[in-house]
Amino acid sequence: MGARRRIGWCRLAVLVGVAVGLLILRPAGMSAAKRTVPAGGDLQAALDAAQPGDIVELAPGAVYSGNFVLPLKGQGSAFITVRSAPDPALPREGERIQPSHAPLLAKLRSPNGRPALATAPRAHHWRLELLEFQSNAGGSGDIMTLGDGSRAQNALDQVPHDLIVDRCYVHGDVEVGQKRGIALNTAATTISGSYISDIKAVGQDTQAIAAWNGPGPFTITNNYLEAAAENVIFGGSDPSIRNLVPSDITFTHNLLSRPVSWRRERWQFKNILELKNARRATITGNVLENNWLGAQVGFAVLFTVRNQDGQCPWCQVEQVVFEGNVVQHSSGGVKILGYDDGGESQQTRGITIAATFSPISTTRGGAVPVISCSSSATRATSSSTTTP
Repeated sequence: MGARRRIGWCRLAVLVGVAVGLLILRPAGMSAAKRTVPAGGDLQAALDAAQPGDIVELAPGAVYSGNFVLPLKGQGSAFITVRSAPDPALPREGERIQPSHAPLLAKLRSPNGRPALATAPRAHHWRLELLEFQSNAGGSGDIMTLGDGSRAQNALDQVPHDLIVDRCYVHGDVEVGQKRGIALNTAATTISGSYISDIKAVGQDTQAIAAWNGPGPFTITNNYLEAAAENVIFGGSDPSIRNLVPSDITFTHNLLSRPVSWRRERWQFKNILELKNARRATITGNVLENNWLGAQVGFAVLFTVRNQDGQCPWCQVEQVVFEGNVVQHSSGGVKILGYDDGGESQQTRGITIAATFSPISTTRGGAVPVISCSSSATRATSSSTTTP
């Protein structure tokens, strides 16, 4: 009997010792743990193991191939940071990454048409920093999917939130392009200091950033955004969350462009910035350039409400401030549509425009208007515009 008691006491002591050891490893207030993933290491395992406040650090120049997912991590509000190892030559916070920084960046690449990085439902407080996202194999699909644009995300409590993409280089293949850089269907998300390029395709629309099934708020600032069809679009596909309008959009100090050399190539071209379903959008201090006639007539900016697939009668474009922007080297300026002329929608309203348009012209067929307002065949628009 005594021996059994001694054995039981030893087991209890071991268990207590293990518990105390765990507490010593991660006491309250301890600085974040750093989880280093070497070249060839298991990145997904590191993402799964990371805890709020941790840093997942990747090897510069290493390629991590897979379809990685940012998992849900309890209720903590400390960000988990996924980044390349620090280097003094990399841009600091508040600056913009450039393609020339690529040799210093860890690289994520999808081996198929699925995203290199996606989010689990309700995932939150993840920060992606100083990473390169290469084109998917074959240039199909989205390079990065934040939130879910499909019918699987059909309630607000499923939406990922509190996400940051900072100083990341996201690009398609120079030869075959890429359908989309970032699919943005989240809440409370910031994209800053990033460089998204070579987003282009033949016979289909392409976007550097596209958002349609997340409520916002969205902050998109100090980025270079390059795509053939629409550099940035809100809407364009009906949200699966009923009554959702992407809202509280802050879009500032971005350069939206495309190489002039593309004009001689076969990609599908449309416009630079398009709102089809958006509310409370502040668009200030941006440069939008290099837009020409293609699959559309040449307007650089479209505020054109659309019930895209016939399932969004609540779709609306309203309370948009477009001020302090420069629209240059474009066949046209801004087009505004009062109601969707192909389906039921809410009325476009509350549009303020005070921007510089220079030059607005085309070598084919003369210039289209700087600002064009139109309604459907049966409804009049009350959209207001203010020009300099």
